[in-house]
Amino acid sequence: MDADQFRNTPLITPERIESDWKEALDILPPWARSRDFLCGRVILVPVWGLHPATPFFPPYELALLAEVTRYGHTIVTNSNFSPSGPRVYLKVSFRDAPGHNITIRRILSGAAEDEAVKALNIESDYSAANSYFVPDARAKRDARKEAIEQAEKLAGEFVDPVGVAAYVANIRALFAAIDASAVELPDAAE
Repeated sequence: MDADQFRNTPLITPERIESDWKEALDILPPWARSRDFLCGRVILVPVWGLHPATPFFPPYELALLAEVTRYGHTIVTNSNFSPSGPRVYLKVSFRDAPGHNITIRRILSGAAEDEAVKALNIESDYSAANSYFVPDARAKRDARKEAIEQAEKLAGEFVDPVGVAAYVANIRALFAAIDASAVELPDAAE
């Protein structure tokens, strides 16, 4: 997929997901090399790179990632290189802010400063409902706030201020849809 082709498609809104999620997610950014629609409204999206991964996303989560990366940010993989079996993490790589990469799981789950997010069951399931929070002093930024700020900043290079406002409002609406569709996330302390 060519970046300009996706950039010029209509915004993927919660309303489009509700109306026809397969059509809404038919054209995706270049980091999503392909996609397969599976039963239960789950989409499989291979992400290539040094550490390939094949994550599963519910429609709202994939729509949100597509929108955050619409104007040039991307999804990358990272490994912890653990001797007992390395784990591959998916991160949003913010153009012009390389030190601000944030794991997808933190963004989708709404992790605040000082919070990390772990998978409850299946590591490749990136639904917000498959996550739980743990304390992490290394997490210095609110994940969603950072994602919105970086997306808004980059969108300003491509569209007028009214278009940027609509774009950011759509990202916020997708976060709200994710939150509404997810079960309450358990606290690691419980």
